Amino acid sequence: MAFYAAYLSEIYRSATSGIHGGQQEAAEALGLSRRATFAQVIFPQALRLALPGTNTMLVDLLKSTRCSSQSPPAT
Repeated sequence: MAFYAAYLSEIYRSATSGIHGGQQEAAEALGLSRRATFAQVIFPQALRLALPGTNTMLVDLLKSTRCSSQSPPAT
């Protein structure tokens, strides 16, 4: 399970670092606080970048669980 937490943190770290630094500079020029900059500028763009990797990780997690790997009982 720790593997998935590390993988998910890497997905979000790379998504936030994938946002160009000019976005933060533009938000500062508009007078936004650091919290508002993250919430209104950085996070929505990073979430868009992180969704494909997050979905892939979630599918892998579901496939590896015991319940989904069991076959239905024979009737």
